[in-house]
Amino acid sequence: MDKEQIPSSLESQVRAAYSALREQGATSPDSLDPSIPEVAAANALFEEWVASIDASAGDDQKLQQLANLQKTIFYVDLGFTDRAYLLDVKTWLSTDIDDAADDEVRQKIQEQIDRVEAILVKQE
Repeated sequence: MDKEQIPSSLESQVRAAYSALREQGATSPDSLDPSIPEVAAANALFEEWVASIDASAGDDQKLQQLANLQKTIFYVDLGFTDRAYLLDVKTWLSTDIDDAADDEVRQKIQEQIDRVEAILVKQE
């Protein structure tokens, strides 16, 4: 899925919204208070983006798994570095790799597992 390389306008908006929250000190999406208007707006954009990439994947298992990978690694891409959150991401990815549609998907998931592990090692 080449959408990873060229973000859509909607994805760019979502990234900008969460980047602003991260720059304010957020280290985990789980710590964001949805009652804060900026967080609620970012969450709404995120849900809209998720719906669009899920729709783009359609019924294609490989595209669904690549879309899921995009969603799973989204906050890591933005620099959210809370250790507990990163451990959760690693667990989700480790589960996803077992169900990978093919070697290409498996490799992409493994690359992200390796990336998360490298971030965790740097934190030690």
